[in-house]
Order: sequence, then C-alpha cells, then structure tokens
Amino acid sequence: MNKALLLAAAMFSSASASALAADMPVRPLPAPAVFTWTGFYVGLNAGYAWSTQPLNVGVPAFSDINAAATAIAVAAGTGSANDNGFTGGAQLGYNWQFGSSVAGLEGDFNYLGLSRGRDQAPVFSGAFNGRAFESVKSDWLGTIRGRFGFAIDRALIYATAGIAFTDAKFGRALDWSFLDGCPIGPSGLNQCHVGSTKWNTGWALGGGVEYALAGNWSAKAEYLYVDFGRESFQTINANKPAQTLLHSARLQEQILRVGVNYRFY
Repeated sequence: MNKALLLAAAMFSSASASALAADMPVRPLPAPAVFTWTGFYVGLNAGYAWSTQPLNVGVPAFSDINAAATAIAVAAGTGSANDNGFTGGAQLGYNWQFGSSVAGLEGDFNYLGLSRGRDQAPVFSGAFNGRAFESVKSDWLGTIRGRFGFAIDRALIYATAGIAFTDAKFGRALDWSFLDGCPIGPSGLNQCHVGSTKWNTGWALGGGVEYALAGNWSAKAEYLYVDFGRESFQTINANKPAQTLLHSARLQEQILRVGVNYRFY
C-alpha cells in the first residue's frame, strides 16, 4: 500500500515538472553574425609600375625647315621612353553592401619611381644631323575611384574606375643641324630646340580581389591602367625663329600592387 502511494506521488511529481517545463518560454540560440563589407577602411599598398611614352616630332606647315632637315628632325625625335619601378602608398575609402553587391569610393596616393631619359645617337643626312635627348619623369600618382563588385562571403571581386592625378613631366632638347651654331646645353647637345610640358590629370581603370582576414583586416591584389593622354609643346630654333617644331608625347602607366586594409566596422 505504501509502495503504491509512493509510486503514484513520484509519477504525479514528474508529470507536473514536465508540464511546467512545457509552459516556460524557450530562449533561442543567438544567430551567427552576418559578415558585411559596409564601412570605412584605411590601408597600405606596394607593387610594381611600368610606363610607356610614345614620343613624336611634327613640323608645322608654316615652319621654315627644308625637306632634308625636316626628315632628320622627325627621325631623331620619334620613338618611346619606357620605364618601370617600385610604387607604394596608402589608400582610404568607404564601402556600401546591399545584398551580394558592394559599391564604394576609394582614394589613394602613391610614390612612383619612374624616370626615363633617352639620348638618341645622331642621325646624319648630308650637311645635316639630328639628335634628341628626352626625359619623362613621374614621382607620384593619386587617384579617386569608384568601386563596384560582388561579395562571396568574405571575398570581394570588384572593378574600379575614376580620375588620376600626377606631376609627370616631358622635356626635350633637340639638335637637327650642326650648321646652326646652337648653344651647347648641360647635356652636351647643341640645343636648337628646347622645351617641356607636364601632365596633371587623366583617368584610371582596373580591378582586383579583396579577402577579409581575421578581425578587421583584409588583404587585396589590384591592377590599374592609367592614361594621362597626350601633351604637346612647340619649340623655336635658338638662332632661326622661323624654324619651329611641334613635340608631343603620350603617358600611359600600368600598376600591379598588393595591400592590406583595416576596416572600421
């Protein structure tokens, strides 16, 4: 009898506890945080840059240069001054993520070690000779670019385009006739035609991939093509004002670089 009562009491207690537990609210487990690229970031980059600069000489229609001298001037002043070297700098920007798409704005400022001089051997034609010394130098590059890409979890693949800034300079000293008695310049050339011009603004286009690491860090690899267009200037023979030449050059730069960003999320 006592055993039967004890068993009944135990069963009643267990049923009551189960009913009470069923009535209590269940606390859900916290959902895992969703990764996002939205926010500010700053970072550093380093890489390799190379440039191509097609150079040309033209003779304006009103210029008083005979046919032989004209051919020499064009031959001596047409070519290219290509260079390559280290680049490094810093960037900052902001990303907005909506769904799997990411849009952003980034600015950067980089050192460029591009400095190229070309001293062409004299070109002879009878009483005339032609010789050119050209230099193209670019010490820094800055860009302001939009970025648009697609996020695959912690990876971001993007394209980028925008405005580019530089201080690149193209200079030329050209002697096309030893009969003119032109003054000797610091390079040792008879500098009948001397002048220079600068590039200031252009455009940049490229793409890259960025991957979010542990914490707030991410790493990226990027390619940029930068085009500053063509600049030109006119020179006058030091001793014959009617003899003019038109000098032009186009500056194009390509950059491969890697970098790291710290994201303020």
